[in-house]
Amino acid sequence: MKNLKTLTRVLSAAVVGAICIGTAGEALAAYPDNTLRIVVPWRAGGGTDSVGRALATEMEKISGQAVLVENVTGGSGTAGMLAVKNAKPDGYTMVLNGSADITAPIVFKNVPYSMDDYKCVGGVYATPTWIIANAEQGYKDFGDFVEAAKAAPGKLSLGVTALGTPDHVTADLLIKKYGIDVRVIPFNGGAPLKKALIGNQVNAGVLIAPVMLEEVKAGVAKVLVAGGSLKSIKHGPLQSMATLKDHGIDQEISMIRGVYMHKDTPDAVIDKAIEIVGGAAQSQSFKDFGDKFGFDPVWIPGKSFCEFMKSEDKAYRSIK
Repeated sequence: MKNLKTLTRVLSAAVVGAICIGTAGEALAAYPDNTLRIVVPWRAGGGTDSVGRALATEMEKISGQAVLVENVTGGSGTAGMLAVKNAKPDGYTMVLNGSADITAPIVFKNVPYSMDDYKCVGGVYATPTWIIANAEQGYKDFGDFVEAAKAAPGKLSLGVTALGTPDHVTADLLIKKYGIDVRVIPFNGGAPLKKALIGNQVNAGVLIAPVMLEEVKAGVAKVLVAGGSLKSIKHGPLQSMATLKDHGIDQEISMIRGVYMHKDTPDAVIDKAIEIVGGAAQSQSFKDFGDKFGFDPVWIPGKSFCEFMKSEDKAYRSIK
């Protein structure tokens, strides 16, 4: 009798386990069967937000589900990253952020997350940083800004989207290179810095290209120097713009905006997400967005994108 009861318990557990496995398998096969959420750790109106909303539109067409973009701001992008780190690892919450907006704070600041907390879905948009100023400032190039800064130590202001970001690194490299004394002012994202530049409230600012490209085309703003090559930008006059290397700094400060999920998201869900995000990134409509926004999109899937993140982390550690 005792052996019969034991056998019954074992068989019951096996049946329950089989049901659970079957249910989980069905859930994975159905993914996505509900609304997808893309967290953008920056305010609406900035570059990452613009890329995220264009990408979400194409993801909806491929997934057959609504794709919501939610701006979770605060802590120089930390709040949005934590929102995904603390989310249920079911694939329905993901984050779109710049690669260097993740790796630079990890290297230069004490943030409550690491790359080990996430899995890479893929990179979708690659651009360098650039230093830009309102045209009314009268700077012809970055050399003019340096001369003005040396003539008035501590008086000029240089805006960055946030401390510990790739644009802050760009600013720091140039400040150290020329030994100038300027006030670095952090803003909570590209949108408020853009507003300050248009309003001529700072002498110059560092943004991720191609933010403010339309203002540059209209003659309202001027690019002074770029963190990396602008050869592929959709505006001929900027394609030969001087870079950090032209100023004797052997670094390129660029980043790739990409999609990440919680580290415990099942691989089968990650694979499906790669199909959806990759399809969106390579769609004609997203390419059309890139033509208008300033650069062609890219597509770097999962593991390859994570390898890029590791190399970027190494590069920042060499600067530090």
